[in-house]
Amino acid sequence: MIRRRTGFTAILVSLIAPLLLVACGRAEATSLPATPLPAGAVDTTRYKKAPPYTFCFSNASASNSWRLSMVEHVRYEARHHAEIATYREADAKDDPATQISDIQRLLSEGCDALLVSPAKLDELKPSIDAAMAQGVPVILIDRTVTGDNYVSYVSANNCTIGQLQAEWLVQELGGRGDIVLLSGVKDSSVAEDRMRCAREVFAKAPEIHELAQAYANWSPVDGKKAMQGWLQTLGHIDGIWSDGSQGVGAVEAYLEAGVPVPPITGGDINSFLKQWKRNGFSAVAVSYPARVGQLGVTTALDVLAGVPVPHHVDIPLKVITNDTLDSYVRMDLPDGFWGDSDPEVVKLMFPQ
Repeated sequence: MIRRRTGFTAILVSLIAPLLLVACGRAEATSLPATPLPAGAVDTTRYKKAPPYTFCFSNASASNSWRLSMVEHVRYEARHHAEIATYREADAKDDPATQISDIQRLLSEGCDALLVSPAKLDELKPSIDAAMAQGVPVILIDRTVTGDNYVSYVSANNCTIGQLQAEWLVQELGGRGDIVLLSGVKDSSVAEDRMRCAREVFAKAPEIHELAQAYANWSPVDGKKAMQGWLQTLGHIDGIWSDGSQGVGAVEAYLEAGVPVPPITGGDINSFLKQWKRNGFSAVAVSYPARVGQLGVTTALDVLAGVPVPHHVDIPLKVITNDTLDSYVRMDLPDGFWGDSDPEVVKLMFPQ
């Protein structure tokens, strides 16, 4: 459970000792140079202010179970800090134009810190730039925007997720086979980074052939529809690279067709883990922690306290294999549970 403020674990303290040089009866003070910031740190002294604070959160959407969990992690952490007197939230329902309007409204109402999970890479950049120009620190959660004009970006490493999934699939197939790719939301930084880095791995395995790719919006329904079409048009498929919960639908398509599920990658959503446990197919899951919501809040608190923060807060990942599946699957919890979540938030979302 996250309680302590994030940032660099080392406390940056500049110990300035006056040097007294006595000459002709006069004492002259000379200051030592300030301690430099560590690599990757952002100087936040310009944003330092005393509480109480108003926190604003502009969310791309809560259109799937992961995003719902992420939002609950933001709310949970915000409630547990007395210095956050006001919390405002907006849901753009995956519409960049709506999110642009949301950010304008939130800023007009007043924000000491603005948390944003952007719908799209390019469309939201001007809104982020406008907030930063107003002196409102922007902390990006989960997704980012083009450029780096923000204080901090809190996420797991999406390139690493794509790579780990792809490396496992190449190894599982013995370096050869015909595969399909099921990606998330088109033009979101998360989906594009994962797929780009996965393809870099596949490019190094010349006998791995990509038959098709589709954006399935991290939706089991869309993933199932895409896979049903491929089963009819492509024939045999040796492996499936799926970067998230759309793989649940792909598995459903195979089970309904009465065809063995080929090796498949996915995330730590409980529905996928349950399918895996019940049907015994070959799989790997790489977590994408919904805890980014909590870390977004605590990072913003560090910024307002004037504490240096990393420009990119990178949350460690968990890799779930056949050997560790039982440690993550929760047969007693609903399908929408995500394994890499804060236990206290899980209790609130799924009371038993």
